[in-house]
Amino acid sequence: MVKAMLLHFFIGDANFDAISKYLTDEFLKPIFAEAKLTTGKGDAEKWYSMLSTSQLKNLRERIDLSFAHDNEQSFAPNENVSLKLWTKNIDKLMIKEFEINAFNYYMKNRQEVSTAIELDGLTATRERVIESNLPPIRKNLQSISFPNLKKRGVYVVEFIGNGISSRALIRKGTLRLLEKIGPAGHEFRILDEKNQICEKATIWFNDKEYSLKDGVILIPFSNNPGNRTVILRDGDFASLARFNHLGENYRLKVGFHIDRESLRSGEKATLLVRPSLRLNGYPTSLNLLEEIQLVITTYDHENQPTRLEVPIEKFNPREEFTHEFRLPERTHRMNAFVEAKVESLSGSKKVNLRDNFSISINGIDQITQTASPLLLRSSNGFVLEVRGKNGEPFVDYSVPFSFKHLDFRRTRNHTLKTDNKGRVHLDSCQALNGYRLTLLIPKNGNSKNMRLDVPICQLSYMQ
Repeated sequence: MVKAMLLHFFIGDANFDAISKYLTDEFLKPIFAEAKLTTGKGDAEKWYSMLSTSQLKNLRERIDLSFAHDNEQSFAPNENVSLKLWTKNIDKLMIKEFEINAFNYYMKNRQEVSTAIELDGLTATRERVIESNLPPIRKNLQSISFPNLKKRGVYVVEFIGNGISSRALIRKGTLRLLEKIGPAGHEFRILDEKNQICEKATIWFNDKEYSLKDGVILIPFSNNPGNRTVILRDGDFASLARFNHLGENYRLKVGFHIDRESLRSGEKATLLVRPSLRLNGYPTSLNLLEEIQLVITTYDHENQPTRLEVPIEKFNPREEFTHEFRLPERTHRMNAFVEAKVESLSGSKKVNLRDNFSISINGIDQITQTASPLLLRSSNGFVLEVRGKNGEPFVDYSVPFSFKHLDFRRTRNHTLKTDNKGRVHLDSCQALNGYRLTLLIPKNGNSKNMRLDVPICQLSYMQ
């Protein structure tokens, strides 16, 4: 890379003094002389003196046949093709043009065409010879045009001169896949280099041709998922493409909602259900679901279940499914699930799907605790309410408090009583930050610790 850059800049330089402070003269002199001699600049005898006999001999006999770095990397189908080529010590340059049958190559090799393609036995589409009378030491940049490469296709151009050769692979046009996951498989559309849909293009996969039908090219899901190579064909033009051939993986996700305040023993409650069906992570139609059933199971304090089965004909994707039921007495837990089946096209069988929901209620009835503390924020600070199982306020009820700052070990303990509304007003506390409040609520003669981490507020210990 360094030598190539120096050869480029030395062509117009009178000397190499600007570079000599970074590199040695022994390294720079041969490169400087080569830059001048190969381009025919200046006094040749002067440049000869910078080279040894062996260096001059090697430079004269060296054969160059390489592509310029600024060649175009891609060509549109209707764009003229031209390549720049550096040649040296080549008096006759033979150019062979090969038009590759890309479809046949892809069907046989299942890989992209490269410059390593075997051309022996193939007849060139066109041949020509370019002659040069430059001295062997001179290097020449040639711009070679290919006016016959006018249509989409894959071409290999081979340059042969004085025993060496170079190849260029030219692609004009391309085809690519536009993919969507559908309920029956992969839904493809084929786009050209202008991102226009090719209505007549087809896909060759596993030696089978798939054509456009109802606006898409459908490839079913696989029992052996993985990355696969396909051939895209539009007339006599073809391209390779890859896609991830998925299996048929369905997932039922159900959102459940029920108003907790409606879960009262012997009363009616309404359960809302909103399902979604996904195929390989993509939303798909709920109409694929069959044998749909909603099952609601409630458990009483003795853990005895009550089961309710609700058959569902179909789901409306635009609204929730609702079911009203009566909650049995002494219920403490409710479970619900939706189960359904979906036909697997790739496996020729039905797949069972299910999603669950669970909620615990009336938990205080399961324990011997008779009171529950509720910490509320007020305009002046905080209010602690103590209520019983039925929501009744505990009046004149003693509540032990423990106050501790997070940054200190010392704890302050106080016992306060509730008023006629079952409340303890903490708004008279002096404002301190970072305090933790611990409540001791009696539990049949014992105590239960209830910890509350109090943020920056007006809660502190009593003075």
